[in-house]
Amino acid sequence: MTRPHRATQSPSQQPGSLDVAKDSSAHVTIHIAVALAMILAVFSIARLTTDPFYWIGPAAIAVFLETIGLVCRRHHWDHAEVQGIQAILVVIVAAAAGGVSASGSPGMFPINVLHLYRDTITVIQTTTGPLPPSIGVIWLATTVVGILTVLTDLLTITLERPGWSLAPLLAIHLVAVLAATDGTPWWSFALIAAGWLIILTVDHALSGGGPLAWLTAAILTVIVIALATILATIAPVWGHIDLSRPGANPSAPVRMSDPTIDLRRNLHNTSTASIISYTTNAPDGEYLRTTSLPKMTDRGWGLIPVDLQRTAPGTVPGLSGPSRSHTVDVSITKFSSQYLPAPYGPIAADVDQTWAWDPQSLTIVSTSADHNRATTDMQYTISVQAPDPDPATFDNAIVGTPDNAVYTEAPATIPSDIRELTHRITEGKSAPVAKAIAIQNWLRDSARFRYDINAPEGDGYQVLENFLLRTRRGYCIHFAASMALMARLEGIPSRVSVGFLPGTRDGNTWKVSARQMHAWPELYFQDYGWVRFEPTAAVAPAPAWTTKGTATHSTSPTPESSPTSSAPTPASASPEPSRAQTPTPTTRPVPIDNASHDNSIWAPLVAVLAILVVLTLPMLIRILIARRRMTSGSIAGMWREVHDLWIDHGLAWPDGTPRHLADALATDMDPTTAAAITKLALGEERDRWSGRDGSYDTMIDDLHTVREWLAHAHTPRPHWLARWMPTSLIKR
Repeated sequence: MTRPHRATQSPSQQPGSLDVAKDSSAHVTIHIAVALAMILAVFSIARLTTDPFYWIGPAAIAVFLETIGLVCRRHHWDHAEVQGIQAILVVIVAAAAGGVSASGSPGMFPINVLHLYRDTITVIQTTTGPLPPSIGVIWLATTVVGILTVLTDLLTITLERPGWSLAPLLAIHLVAVLAATDGTPWWSFALIAAGWLIILTVDHALSGGGPLAWLTAAILTVIVIALATILATIAPVWGHIDLSRPGANPSAPVRMSDPTIDLRRNLHNTSTASIISYTTNAPDGEYLRTTSLPKMTDRGWGLIPVDLQRTAPGTVPGLSGPSRSHTVDVSITKFSSQYLPAPYGPIAADVDQTWAWDPQSLTIVSTSADHNRATTDMQYTISVQAPDPDPATFDNAIVGTPDNAVYTEAPATIPSDIRELTHRITEGKSAPVAKAIAIQNWLRDSARFRYDINAPEGDGYQVLENFLLRTRRGYCIHFAASMALMARLEGIPSRVSVGFLPGTRDGNTWKVSARQMHAWPELYFQDYGWVRFEPTAAVAPAPAWTTKGTATHSTSPTPESSPTSSAPTPASASPEPSRAQTPTPTTRPVPIDNASHDNSIWAPLVAVLAILVVLTLPMLIRILIARRRMTSGSIAGMWREVHDLWIDHGLAWPDGTPRHLADALATDMDPTTAAAITKLALGEERDRWSGRDGSYDTMIDDLHTVREWLAHAHTPRPHWLARWMPTSLIKR
């Protein structure tokens, strides 16, 4: 693109009638093209979040920055100055918006902004599905789009390389590709391509192109959309596990989705309407499990491939000790899933042949074509044989050996501070059950932890480290994943189960709402198999077998609605067991050195800020000096500015009077620039001999002409380096 010339020349110097009016129109058009391309890029990541208003902040900052750029350039600001102002505004907007968004985070500004940034990054790194509405995500997206808008402006307008603008646009699309759990739709890349083609088309038109530009853009758009559709079709699907389908065609897998996606969505559901109802003879109701997550990695707990079978297993793995057999009648109305909610452990169910069983975890999975909606409007009866440990004898249970070694894997990459914390909690405990109860009770301490469904999502190492050692706020997945991880570190097989709390009793029927979805840990003991524990004190009491010497049952273990970030357990919930009922660990409270964690955050931040200051301070100082010289209108100041521009670009400044200097400098200049430099030199010489410092506003245009020539000339130091690292500040 031929850069739109600023109206610094007099009308007599400008060719034809294209002067100021067309120049202003060019500025407006190219800025609109950049802003529109960024807005289209923002909409390309629509599937990454469930928030329908996520785009407002990112789109607003793109329009704002391009408006500022347009105004500055129409007022004769240098391109480097425009870029600097835009960058400063991005920092100001990010800091101000971050301070407002982080008002609920611990600490004062800017500490709370650091917490917001850390929590938001953790959410993005550990979430495998669409992000729920989050002010932190909007804030981060707005900041990133602001930075990329400045970069796109730099490439398209300042450096006159509109083709390179594809890089920042693709950076936004790359986020959509890497975070997608079910493939990237073709229209996502098509929006990026459309934005890029808009920039190229406008550039071609401003460079003198005719109707061919629009025809070429239309052809390229069709080609790009076609390629995007093909790529989206063949792209792999991430975030799922394929389980072998039972039957004659084992090569056709059943695609299993992450159950924690439903968990996050349902916990934020404000409706109290019943979605599941059931009848049981259990006095405390039933935990309705959907599936279990056995595999632990640095990104969290997940599924593993298994072989499904059509017939119910008939027995519960590892269960040979005390148990309780009964049946449960379940009716589902408004819950759609490929997993069948059932109490653990199910040994039979009156369901059709589209349902299959995982013999290890006893998860019941739909293999139908529409398996994600298989549970809608279902009624069924489940036969259950549940472990029923006796509190008086369960303390003597020893660790069992599950059929799959995945339940005992404790990767070496588990953070050392979590290992040390676990060992301090279980210090003095030798029996496996005693260690498990110590971990459960430590997590159930309401003076230590706060239940908060708005806490950062995920259950990977970073999230759990943050939960256990820093913020101490989270919801059920954090408590369950933490206990399962700690149990593994103590040599106890573990897994995280996802399902529903027992719900609320209504006569002989129990009713469960969507927001009562829950996660809890299960540990494996010899003769008992998988035994449920409950570290989330805010929503349910501890199991009777972990509270030796207390009443075995409570009347209503589940709240009517999930606690919020600031609310205690609702009145409708049964009270949490008192300190007397829930024994606290015999070990002293574990001290946490928060200072070291704060330092680990501050160190890189301070380093980055220091680097940014070092890189931008010379340019800002040089800009202030230049603007002071130009606004004063002083001939001496403007001649000094010409000298400094020469030094900044690595050019030698000759000796002699201003008149001789002008002759030497104008050797390789075009006539217009040569006339401008001569006019400045004569004005400087005249003022020297007259003994006064004259002020000539008309010569500002001549100075702009010289600066424009230098910006396009091949100099030892390129123009961008002359602007960012001006040597005239230290060299005279």
